[in-house]
Amino acid sequence: MALNKTKEKGDLKETIEKVKSLVVDCTDYHFHVKAESDDYGNHICYYVERSLDDKQTLKERLPSKVNGWRIVYMTCPNGYIKAFLEVV
Repeated sequence: MALNKTKEKGDLKETIEKVKSLVVDCTDYHFHVKAESDDYGNHICYYVERSLDDKQTLKERLPSKVNGWRIVYMTCPNGYIKAFLEVV
Protein backbone atom coordinates (compact mmCIF):
# COMPACT_ATOMS: atom_id res chain seq x y z
CA MET A 1 0.00 0.00 0.00
CA ALA A 2 1.45 3.37 -1.03
CA LEU A 3 1.34 6.29 1.37
CA ASN A 4 -0.44 9.39 0.11
CA LYS A 5 1.83 12.42 0.55
CA THR A 6 -0.16 14.83 -1.64
CA LYS A 7 -2.42 16.28 1.06
CA GLU A 8 -2.55 20.06 1.33
CA LYS A 9 -0.54 21.67 4.09
CA GLY A 10 -1.40 24.95 5.80
CA ASP A 11 0.88 27.96 5.93
CA LEU A 12 4.20 27.06 7.58
CA LYS A 13 4.54 30.19 9.76
CA GLU A 14 0.93 29.93 10.92
CA THR A 15 1.36 26.26 11.77
CA ILE A 16 4.58 26.85 13.72
CA GLU A 17 2.82 29.53 15.78
CA LYS A 18 -0.10 27.16 16.41
CA VAL A 19 2.27 24.38 17.52
CA LYS A 20 4.07 26.83 19.85
CA SER A 21 0.75 27.76 21.46
CA LEU A 22 -0.07 24.07 21.95
CA VAL A 23 3.36 23.19 23.38
CA VAL A 24 3.36 26.08 25.87
CA ASP A 25 0.20 24.58 27.41
CA CYS A 26 1.73 21.07 27.57
CA THR A 27 5.07 21.67 29.29
CA ASP A 28 6.82 23.79 31.87
CA TYR A 29 10.20 23.13 30.24
CA HIS A 30 12.20 25.14 27.68
CA PHE A 31 11.12 24.22 24.12
CA HIS A 32 11.84 25.10 20.51
CA VAL A 33 9.72 24.59 17.37
CA LYS A 34 11.10 24.52 13.83
CA ALA A 35 10.51 23.10 10.36
CA GLU A 36 12.65 20.13 9.38
CA SER A 37 12.67 17.32 6.83
CA ASP A 38 13.52 13.64 6.67
CA ASP A 39 13.10 10.79 4.18
CA TYR A 40 9.30 11.04 4.46
CA GLY A 41 9.20 14.78 3.75
CA ASN A 42 8.82 18.11 5.50
CA HIS A 43 7.52 18.25 9.05
CA ILE A 44 7.46 20.43 12.15
CA CYS A 45 9.58 19.30 15.05
CA TYR A 46 9.23 20.46 18.64
CA TYR A 47 12.12 19.96 21.03
CA VAL A 48 11.52 19.90 24.79
CA GLU A 49 14.42 20.04 27.24
CA ARG A 50 14.51 17.65 30.17
CA SER A 51 16.88 16.77 32.98
CA LEU A 52 18.26 13.25 33.10
CA ASP A 53 16.03 12.18 36.00
CA ASP A 54 12.77 13.41 34.41
CA LYS A 55 10.52 10.72 33.07
CA GLN A 56 7.72 12.93 31.75
CA THR A 57 8.24 16.33 30.14
CA LEU A 58 4.77 16.79 28.66
CA LYS A 59 1.43 16.94 30.42
CA GLU A 60 -0.14 15.64 27.20
CA ARG A 61 1.06 14.84 23.68
CA LEU A 62 0.26 17.03 20.71
CA PRO A 63 -1.67 15.62 17.77
CA SER A 64 0.43 13.90 15.09
CA LYS A 65 -0.77 16.41 12.48
CA VAL A 66 -1.58 20.12 12.64
CA ASN A 67 -2.84 21.97 9.54
CA GLY A 68 -1.73 19.02 7.41
CA TRP A 69 1.84 19.12 8.76
CA ARG A 70 3.34 16.06 10.45
CA ILE A 71 4.41 16.86 14.02
CA VAL A 72 7.50 15.22 15.59
CA TYR A 73 8.34 15.31 19.30
CA MET A 74 11.99 15.29 20.42
CA THR A 75 13.41 15.41 23.94
CA CYS A 76 16.88 16.82 24.51
CA PRO A 77 19.13 17.51 27.51
CA ASN A 78 19.05 20.83 29.36
CA GLY A 79 21.04 23.51 27.53
CA TYR A 80 20.75 21.83 24.11
CA ILE A 81 18.27 24.34 22.68
CA LYS A 82 20.33 27.38 23.63
CA ALA A 83 23.58 25.79 22.43
CA PHE A 84 22.43 24.30 19.13
CA LEU A 85 18.94 25.42 18.07
CA GLU A 86 18.84 29.10 18.98
CA VAL A 87 22.21 29.90 17.43
CA VAL A 88 21.92 32.85 15.02
